[in-house]
Amino acid sequence: MIWSFPALLLGVLLSTVLALSGAQIGPFKIEAGAMVVLITVIGIVYVPYIARPLRGQVLVLRQQPFVEAARAGGMTAVRVMLSELLGTSSA
Repeated sequence: MIWSFPALLLGVLLSTVLALSGAQIGPFKIEAGAMVVLITVIGIVYVPYIARPLRGQVLVLRQQPFVEAARAGGMTAVRVMLSELLGTSSA
């Protein structure tokens, strides 16, 4: 549903609503006019624009030979993700 609205229009709409009334989401409360409103709006509006292309790239990388070699070597899915896809050496 977020993809059906222009990002700027959705951002202005969410900012206005949250700036006037705040929000109560489970144990979290966002006060009206707080700086967290801006951070929340940017996060909600732009996550789909980042997540979809990122997911596509991960699906492409998952089919690469180096990932298959790591899986054949006994690495778990989480360890493959951390060491091969993200490029960290902690796993």
